[in-house]
Amino acid sequence: MNRSMQPVLAGVVALVVALALMPSPVEAQARFFILNVNIGPTGFNDPTPVEPVGGNPGRTLGEQRLGVFERAAGIWSALIDSDVEIVVQSMMNPLFCEGGAATLGTAAAFTAVRDFDGAPLADTWYHVALARSLSGEDLSPGYPDMFAVFSTNIDNGCIPGIDGWYYGVDGNPPPGTIELLPIVLHELAHGLGFANLAREEDGVLFQGIPDIYTRFTFDHVAGQTWADMATNRERVASALRCGQVSWNGPLVTAEAPNFLALGAPVLSVEQPGAIVGDFTLAPARFGPMLDAAGVSGTIVAADDGNGTASDGCEGPATTGTPWVNGAAVAGNIALIDRGTCSFTDKVRNAQDSGAVGVVVADNVASCPPFDLTGEDPEVAIPSGRITLDDANLIRSQVMPVEARLGLDPTRLAGTFGDTGQVLLFATDPLIPGSAISHFDTSPFPDVLMEPFANFAGREVGLTLPFFREIGWRRPLSVLEIPVLEWRGLAALALVLLASGLWLVRRG
Repeated sequence: MNRSMQPVLAGVVALVVALALMPSPVEAQARFFILNVNIGPTGFNDPTPVEPVGGNPGRTLGEQRLGVFERAAGIWSALIDSDVEIVVQSMMNPLFCEGGAATLGTAAAFTAVRDFDGAPLADTWYHVALARSLSGEDLSPGYPDMFAVFSTNIDNGCIPGIDGWYYGVDGNPPPGTIELLPIVLHELAHGLGFANLAREEDGVLFQGIPDIYTRFTFDHVAGQTWADMATNRERVASALRCGQVSWNGPLVTAEAPNFLALGAPVLSVEQPGAIVGDFTLAPARFGPMLDAAGVSGTIVAADDGNGTASDGCEGPATTGTPWVNGAAVAGNIALIDRGTCSFTDKVRNAQDSGAVGVVVADNVASCPPFDLTGEDPEVAIPSGRITLDDANLIRSQVMPVEARLGLDPTRLAGTFGDTGQVLLFATDPLIPGSAISHFDTSPFPDVLMEPFANFAGREVGLTLPFFREIGWRRPLSVLEIPVLEWRGLAALALVLLASGLWLVRRG
């Protein structure tokens, strides 16, 4: 090697090493600030000593609670981009909890903004955190982006069988606890834009103008989005149409097969001809999972011979007493009314009477049917739940009703027909604040933005393509930093290299 080149090559090597050792460009991402508004020794300020748990190092109850919030904010901050800090006004206080029902938490955007610089659509409201992100400006100075409140009552044993919150962040809640992290992830998503700004109870648009959520809320009966409906009355009717309202954005629809199982639970009636078709079925969370083959038989109404004989609460598994119509139930599908005892007791009694499957009928008129909950490792037959209206239609038939309890293998769980669009939570009677502003309860596996987030775990899943749909940008990776930054480094390298070559020629 020419000795005159050695200093030049050494310089080039030094430049390469220097560039390699330079700090990597930090990924652009959202920055969250959790604004603690608890006053006094409660909520986030609770000084009760505790031991670290599940990756949460907090040494007081308040520190652990705040640590879960910060972990949830950190998860979202890595997935969305904003140059404007996202401020979450937060607290933990006693919320409603009685009779086995409880409000775990709630969150909402502080306000909404429209027609700002950078708005993707005109005459459209955007939740303020999203609007600030899209514009790059603080469009509502002095105000937070959202507020969030979670219940301290859960730690007081207000729910039978639940000892309290699990404050670990490792996804391993012990039995008898509710993991807080998925609930916080869920509620923060509402504040970031997973929420309908139109009022479901009266159909009124926010200040008379559609928001970005209503522009993707599609009613398959009306053939319109909520934004396109001409009257408030149409939106009121739509909110009650269980299984008929979906999110029609192409990104969520395209990603659905990556998150949802192929096979929607159904009760398929094969005869009599007057009611042939698929009835919506909510599966049990215990016993064997439904499959495409399913189980078939005649639907036979339970008769346990005691009290309300159709509730199936007395029988071989619970009292040792055979069902009055046990011989008719054997080898068939038992139809049992909801009420009086647990779902697992009903199914065990039917199983011990020889049934191959169970359909539980709601005892009040409502839709959609919700999953059968409970635990019993001895349940070995499939079961599910249907609405009272569907059960009454089945009971009204003169001829025996032949049916199959299983899956529709042509449809993704939680989607509408052959469109593949993910269903939204339309419910009758209306549940204000929950209806429409969630995915339906029918997706499987469970998704974060169902009404019952504690079943979903910590996977954000379909919420991420949803956020892309409404306008949230993803963070830039190291390879996507602005071209000008790399251009400057490249220019410096070329200058030094050219100087080195000039020295070589001179030598």
